[in-house]
Amino acid sequence: MSLSRQLAALKEDPANQDCAIEALSSQSPGFVVFLDGPQSRQGFALSHLLHYRLAPRLAAAVDGAGAAPQVLTLAFSTADVALTGWRLERVAELIDEGKLVAVRTIPVRHVGLTGHRPAVVAIAIKPLAGAKDGQ
Repeated sequence: MSLSRQLAALKEDPANQDCAIEALSSQSPGFVVFLDGPQSRQGFALSHLLHYRLAPRLAAAVDGAGAAPQVLTLAFSTADVALTGWRLERVAELIDEGKLVAVRTIPVRHVGLTGHRPAVVAIAIKPLAGAKDGQ
Protein backbone atom coordinates (compact mmCIF):
# COMPACT_ATOMS: atom_id res chain seq x y z
CA MET A 1 0.00 0.00 0.00
CA SER A 2 1.40 3.40 -0.93
CA LEU A 3 2.13 6.06 1.65
CA SER A 4 -0.62 8.32 0.31
CA ARG A 5 -3.15 5.49 0.62
CA GLN A 6 -1.97 4.75 4.17
CA LEU A 7 -2.50 8.40 5.13
CA ALA A 8 -5.90 8.54 3.41
CA ALA A 9 -7.04 5.40 5.25
CA LEU A 10 -5.80 6.85 8.52
CA LYS A 11 -7.83 10.03 8.06
CA GLU A 12 -10.97 8.06 7.13
CA ASP A 13 -10.94 5.65 10.09
CA PRO A 14 -11.73 7.58 13.29
CA ALA A 15 -11.87 4.31 15.27
CA ASN A 16 -8.20 3.60 14.53
CA GLN A 17 -6.22 4.50 17.66
CA ASP A 18 -2.72 4.28 16.14
CA CYS A 19 -0.87 7.54 16.76
CA ALA A 20 2.55 6.64 15.37
CA ILE A 21 2.38 5.19 11.88
CA GLU A 22 5.26 2.94 10.88
CA ALA A 23 6.50 2.58 7.32
CA LEU A 24 6.01 -0.75 5.62
CA SER A 25 9.19 -2.77 5.19
CA SER A 26 9.45 -1.80 1.52
CA GLN A 27 9.03 1.94 2.20
CA SER A 28 11.70 4.48 2.96
CA PRO A 29 9.80 7.58 4.08
CA GLY A 30 11.25 10.95 3.18
CA PHE A 31 8.70 12.93 5.16
CA VAL A 32 6.94 12.63 8.46
CA VAL A 33 3.39 13.99 8.45
CA PHE A 34 1.71 15.44 11.54
CA LEU A 35 -2.09 15.17 11.61
CA ASP A 36 -3.69 17.27 14.32
CA GLY A 37 -7.33 16.97 13.38
CA PRO A 38 -9.18 16.12 10.18
CA GLN A 39 -8.23 19.33 8.34
CA SER A 40 -4.71 19.89 9.70
CA ARG A 41 -1.76 18.20 8.02
CA GLN A 42 1.86 19.34 7.98
CA GLY A 43 4.89 17.41 6.79
CA PHE A 44 8.61 17.80 7.36
CA ALA A 45 11.50 16.16 5.52
CA LEU A 46 13.21 13.64 7.77
CA SER A 47 16.52 14.84 6.32
CA HIS A 48 15.84 18.18 8.07
CA LEU A 49 15.51 16.60 11.52
CA LEU A 50 18.43 17.98 13.51
CA HIS A 51 17.76 16.24 16.82
CA TYR A 52 15.00 15.13 19.15
CA ARG A 53 14.56 14.99 22.92
CA LEU A 54 12.23 12.82 24.95
CA ALA A 55 11.90 14.66 28.25
CA PRO A 56 12.09 12.36 31.27
CA ARG A 57 9.17 12.12 33.64
CA LEU A 58 9.47 12.28 37.38
CA ALA A 59 10.73 9.01 38.86
CA ALA A 60 7.47 8.61 40.77
CA ALA A 61 5.37 8.85 37.60
CA VAL A 62 4.31 5.50 36.17
CA ASP A 63 2.46 4.77 32.97
CA GLY A 64 -1.25 4.43 33.56
CA ALA A 65 -4.11 6.40 35.01
CA GLY A 66 -2.95 9.67 36.45
CA ALA A 67 0.59 9.47 35.04
CA ALA A 68 2.05 12.70 33.75
CA PRO A 69 2.30 12.91 29.97
CA GLN A 70 5.64 12.85 28.18
CA VAL A 71 6.90 15.47 25.75
CA LEU A 72 8.91 14.51 22.67
CA THR A 73 10.42 17.53 20.92
CA LEU A 74 11.60 17.21 17.33
CA ALA A 75 13.90 19.98 16.10
CA PHE A 76 13.61 20.43 12.35
CA SER A 77 15.56 23.09 10.47
CA THR A 78 12.48 25.32 10.10
CA ALA A 79 10.31 24.44 13.11
CA ASP A 80 10.15 22.69 16.45
CA VAL A 81 7.45 20.06 16.83
CA ALA A 82 6.36 19.05 20.34
CA LEU A 83 4.37 15.85 20.81
CA THR A 84 2.56 15.41 24.12
CA GLY A 85 1.31 12.00 25.18
CA TRP A 86 2.11 8.66 26.72
CA ARG A 87 4.47 5.83 25.70
CA LEU A 88 6.36 8.09 23.29
CA GLU A 89 9.47 5.91 23.49
CA ARG A 90 8.17 3.95 20.48
CA VAL A 91 7.91 7.16 18.42
CA ALA A 92 11.57 7.88 19.23
CA GLU A 93 12.48 4.32 18.21
CA LEU A 94 10.70 4.75 14.86
CA ILE A 95 12.70 7.94 14.28
CA ASP A 96 15.92 6.07 15.08
CA GLU A 97 14.97 3.31 12.63
CA GLY A 98 13.94 5.79 9.91
CA LYS A 99 10.44 4.31 9.83
CA LEU A 100 8.21 7.10 11.19
CA VAL A 101 5.68 8.04 8.51
CA ALA A 102 3.02 9.97 10.40
CA VAL A 103 1.87 11.05 13.84
CA ARG A 104 -1.68 11.90 14.72
CA THR A 105 -3.55 12.90 17.82
CA ILE A 106 -6.34 11.14 19.61
CA PRO A 107 -8.69 12.51 22.27
CA VAL A 108 -7.36 12.22 25.84
CA ARG A 109 -10.33 10.02 26.75
CA HIS A 110 -9.06 7.38 24.25
CA VAL A 111 -5.57 7.06 25.75
CA GLY A 112 -6.56 3.92 27.64
CA LEU A 113 -7.65 2.26 24.39
CA THR A 114 -4.19 2.29 22.82
CA GLY A 115 -2.79 -0.57 24.90
CA HIS A 116 1.01 -0.46 24.79
CA ARG A 117 1.10 1.73 21.67
CA PRO A 118 1.99 5.44 21.78
CA ALA A 119 -0.84 7.84 22.58
CA VAL A 120 -0.35 11.38 21.26
CA VAL A 121 -2.88 13.93 22.52
CA ALA A 122 -1.30 17.17 21.28
CA ILE A 123 0.98 18.31 18.49
CA ALA A 124 2.42 21.82 18.71
CA ILE A 125 4.35 23.17 15.72
CA LYS A 126 6.38 26.32 16.33
CA PRO A 127 8.10 27.80 13.26
CA LEU A 128 11.57 29.14 13.96
CA ALA A 129 12.24 32.86 13.68
CA GLY A 130 13.15 33.70 10.11
CA ALA A 131 11.64 30.51 8.68
CA LYS A 132 9.20 31.20 5.86
CA ASP A 133 5.77 29.58 6.02
CA GLY A 134 5.64 26.48 3.84
CA GLN A 135 9.39 25.96 3.68
